[in-house]
Amino acid sequence: MLAARLGSDAGHSAAPTYRDSLPAFALPGACVAIFTGPLLLARTPALHGVGTAGLGVFVALAASLTVLPALIALAGASRQLPAPTTGAGWTGRLSLPVSSASALGTAAVLAICMLPIIGMRWGVAENPTRQGGAQVLPGNALPDVVVIKSARDLRDPAALIAINQVSHRLVEVPGVRKVESAAWPAGVPWTDASLSSAAGRLADQLGQQAGSFVPAVTAIKSMKSIIEQMSGAVDQLDSTVNVTLAGARQAQQYLDPMLAAARNLKNKTTELSEYLETIHTWIVGFTNCPDDVLCTAMRKVIEPYDIVVTGMNELSTGADRISAISTQTMSALSSAPRMVAQMRSALAQVRSFVPKLETTIQDAMPQIAQASAMLKNLSADFADTGEGGFHLSRKDLADPSYRHVRESMFSSDGTATRLFLYSDGQLDLAAAARAQQLEIAAGKAMKYGSLVDSQVTVGGAAQIAAAVRDALIHDAVLLAVILLTVVALASMWRGAVHGAAVGVGVLASYLAALGVSIALWQHLLDRELNALVPLVSFAVLASCGVPYLVAGIKAGRIADEATGARSKGAVSGRGAVAPLAALGGVFGAGLVLVSGGSFSVLSQIGTVVVLGLGVLITVQRAWLPTTPGRR
Repeated sequence: MLAARLGSDAGHSAAPTYRDSLPAFALPGACVAIFTGPLLLARTPALHGVGTAGLGVFVALAASLTVLPALIALAGASRQLPAPTTGAGWTGRLSLPVSSASALGTAAVLAICMLPIIGMRWGVAENPTRQGGAQVLPGNALPDVVVIKSARDLRDPAALIAINQVSHRLVEVPGVRKVESAAWPAGVPWTDASLSSAAGRLADQLGQQAGSFVPAVTAIKSMKSIIEQMSGAVDQLDSTVNVTLAGARQAQQYLDPMLAAARNLKNKTTELSEYLETIHTWIVGFTNCPDDVLCTAMRKVIEPYDIVVTGMNELSTGADRISAISTQTMSALSSAPRMVAQMRSALAQVRSFVPKLETTIQDAMPQIAQASAMLKNLSADFADTGEGGFHLSRKDLADPSYRHVRESMFSSDGTATRLFLYSDGQLDLAAAARAQQLEIAAGKAMKYGSLVDSQVTVGGAAQIAAAVRDALIHDAVLLAVILLTVVALASMWRGAVHGAAVGVGVLASYLAALGVSIALWQHLLDRELNALVPLVSFAVLASCGVPYLVAGIKAGRIADEATGARSKGAVSGRGAVAPLAALGGVFGAGLVLVSGGSFSVLSQIGTVVVLGLGVLITVQRAWLPTTPGRR
C-alpha cells in the first residue's frame, strides 16, 4: 500500500523523500517497542507475553527501516512521498486553541471517574505466576495450608490437644472461615472429642444405673422377709436337731447292751466251737458215717450247732455295722448344732446388713441423680462452643473411623501434620498478608505443650497470593520505570512540560478508564477485577496512547511554525499514529468479543483498553493544544 501510494505521486519532484519520512513511520513502532520490550523482564506470564509480542514489533520496525525501502526500490517506485496538504486537516484541528474551562471540566470528569479505584478489590482466581498450589479438598476453594513439623510423633492425645489449640488460634485470624485439622476433621471443634461430651455420656450411664437401683431396693425389701423366714426355718431345724440328737443318744443307750450281749454270745459260741472241733473232724474223717449209728447220731448234733455258729457270726457282723453307723450318726448329729449356730449367726449378720444397704442405696440415689443431671447440664452448656476441654483417647485414635484422618492429616512417620484453612471469599491479594498472621497465630499456640520448638510452614492460597503480590509489585515498578523513561525522552525532545503532559495524560486516561471499569465490573456485575488486568491494560494503553500524545505534541509544534517551513516536512506524525490508536481500540473490542461477553480476564482487559483509548483521545483534544511549547 505504501509503495502504491508513493508510485502514484512520482511526478512530484519537489515532494519529500522516503528517508525524510522515516521518523514519522518509526514513531509508532518505536513507542510500542519501548513499552513492550522491557516487559520481557516481567514476572506475571500475561505481562511477559506482552513483552514477547514486543519482539515482533522490533522485527517489524527493523523491516520498515531497512527491508521496506529496498523493496520499494526494487519495485521501481520513487523515493519521494507526496507533500502534506496545507489545508485544515487533523493537524490543523489539533492546533486549534481550547479554552481552559474545557480543560478543567475534563479534569473534573476524569477525577470523578477515578473515584471507584478507592474501593477496588483485587482477585487472583487465575494463577498468573504458575506457582504450585496446595491440595484442594472437594467442594472447597483453594485453602491456606499450615504444616507443623515436630521431632516427635504427633499421633497421641497430648499432641492432638496442642493441635486443637493451634486450630483455635488460626480460626480467630480475620478472614478464616473454618480450619480442618487432625483435631477438627469437620472444620469445626469436634464436639465428641471433649471432656464435656464425655461427661454427658457418663451422665447417661449414671442415669441408667440410677434407674436400675429401684428394682434393687424392691429386692432388698423382699430379702428382709425372706431372711425372717430363713431364721424361722433355722430355729425349727435347731429344735429338730436337738430332738433327734436326744433320741439318738437314748437309742445309743439301748443299743450298747445289745451289742455287748451279741459280742459275748459270739465269744461263747467261738469257745464251744473249739471244743467240738475234734468231734467235727472225726465225723468228717469217718468213712461210712451214714451206716454208723454213733456217727449218725453225732452228726445230727453237730450240724444244727454249725447253723447256730453261722447265725451268731452274721449277728455279730450286723451288730458291728450297727455300731459303726451309730457312731457316725452320733458324730454327725453332734456337729449339727454347731452348724445351725453358724447359720443363725450368718443370718443375723445379713439381717443387720440389709437395712444399712437399703438406707445407703436410698441415700445414694438422689446424689447419683443430682450428679447425672449436673454432668448432663455441663455437657449441654458446652455443646457446640468449641470449649469443654479437648481430649481424644488412644482408643479413639486407633478406631477405624479415625483412620482416614490419620492418613490425610499426618505424615507417614507422624512427625508432621497439616491444617487446611478456608477463607470467607475467593482467593485475592489479601491472602498474602494473611500468611504472616497465620505464622504468628500458630506460633502463639506453640509456646508450650507437645508442639514446642516445632516448625511452621504456610503454603497454599497464602503462598500463591504472596507470589502474585510480589510479581505484581515488581511489574508495576517495571511499568513505572518505563513510563518515567518515556516521560524523560519526551522532556528531552520537547521540554519538561510536554514530557509531563504525556505522562499525566496517559495516567489520567488509564486511571479514569480503570475507575469506570471497576464501577462496571465490581459494582454493577459484582465481579472482582483480576489483579493482572490493571498492568496488562496499562501496557497496551500506553503502547498505543503515548505515540498518539507525542504525535499531538508534534502537531502543535508544526502549527506554531511558518507555513513554508511546514511544507518541507514529511508525512505527519499524527497521520502515522492514527491507525495505531484505531488498532488499539479494535484490539480491546476484539478481546471482549473473543471472550464471548463472559466475565473473564480478557473481557476486563478489553474494557479498560477501549475506555482508556476513548478517554485518551478526549484528553489529547482537551489538554495538549493549550500546553505551551518550548521555543
